Amino acid sequence: MNTYHLHIKSILFSLLLLNTAHSYVEATAQITWDKEHVHVGEVITLRIDLKNMPNVYGVQFEANYNKKRIKPIFEKDKKSVQLGSLWKDKNSFSLKNNVNTDNGKIELVHALLAPETSSSGHASLFKLSFASLNEGDISLDVEKLVFGTKEGKQVYPKIIQNTQPLILAKNANRPSNMLASPIAISTYLVLLLVTAFIVYYVRNRRLILKQA
Repeated sequence: MNTYHLHIKSILFSLLLLNTAHSYVEATAQITWDKEHVHVGEVITLRIDLKNMPNVYGVQFEANYNKKRIKPIFEKDKKSVQLGSLWKDKNSFSLKNNVNTDNGKIELVHALLAPETSSSGHASLFKLSFASLNEGDISLDVEKLVFGTKEGKQVYPKIIQNTQPLILAKNANRPSNMLASPIAISTYLVLLLVTAFIVYYVRNRRLILKQA
């Protein structure tokens, strides 16, 4: 085999590896709160959004929240989360769906029923609303999030904390978005510099006119 054919095979093999790398997309679980800031007494909702999920048949989820800052709001007095679109229109059951308000723990063990088809793609796992109790930041500490496939394999999505909300006092003003945004801060500094330049130019212009 000559050198030319070796180079061609090497290039084709490299392209195959590159294509394989780009075809793989990591599954993610995004922890999202519907507000960035709330006042004491207001309601805030937690949602777990799934992206790029492979075919899965069940899930085990465990997490902790700060029970001193937020209190779950339940539908029909059921201390459980509201299941999301991952399980919509499918036969499924919960081995465990419990929100323990004494220790601030959320536990969910849920699975599809055979011969139901697997769930995949973009969907929501569950949502849960809370009442804000005291000032401070809010976070969800996920201890376990693992999905199971019909074949018995385990899938561990990457956990992403999209937002970390802040609870404010009842009479407190919400933080300015402009001050919170790096782009807005840069714009503000540019405006300050432009203003300073204009003032400098006007003053120098007056001095020149007086001297003339």
